[in-house]
Amino acid sequence: MGIDTGIITGLLIITIIIVSLLALQKHYLIYKLALIPYRIYTQREYYRFVTHMFVHAGLLHLIINVFVLYSFGSYVERTFVFIAQDYWLGRLNYLVLFILSGIMASLSSYYKHRHDPAYVSVGASGAVSAVVFSAILINPWNMVLVFFIPMPAIIMGVLYLAYSIWMSRRAADNINHEAHLWGAVFGLVYTALTYPLLVKHFIRMLSNPPF
Repeated sequence: MGIDTGIITGLLIITIIIVSLLALQKHYLIYKLALIPYRIYTQREYYRFVTHMFVHAGLLHLIINVFVLYSFGSYVERTFVFIAQDYWLGRLNYLVLFILSGIMASLSSYYKHRHDPAYVSVGASGAVSAVVFSAILINPWNMVLVFFIPMPAIIMGVLYLAYSIWMSRRAADNINHEAHLWGAVFGLVYTALTYPLLVKHFIRMLSNPPF
């Protein structure tokens, strides 16, 4: 199959960076591409379910999402290719994971805010969360750094889900924590349904921790 470099991950990162930087310079693009449930509901602008993933609210928002996608995306993409034993089918499944999870993660916000003209949401966080949790299903004991503290990916995932649920109930900031939560859940479900053998692998790994 040749050398696998995570080509879809690379293309997604390049596209996100280019579109986000353009939108930060030309602010009308943010309004044009953002998830605005009211406009989807009243004007049938369904494309916003996809385009909102490629624009970000600021440089920090962009850098965090790109860094996390870079850190986990190629690993998930390579695993999908390996399991599928098909160079392009694995990559297609990975691309579907990213796009579809971004859409599914935004549905809750859509139904909750479809009558609110002022609500705007941007960013790839829902899709990125799906990629992260797909990676957790593949290898729950992989060590990751959280605020420079090493911990198993499965522990990070549980803490992340708990934090997302807590913050979504508080609604104390402008971050769409519900998108993070539903993106993570969809990432697990999609990966399990696409590659059921990973579920058995996940259970086996949980039963045999490396310590």
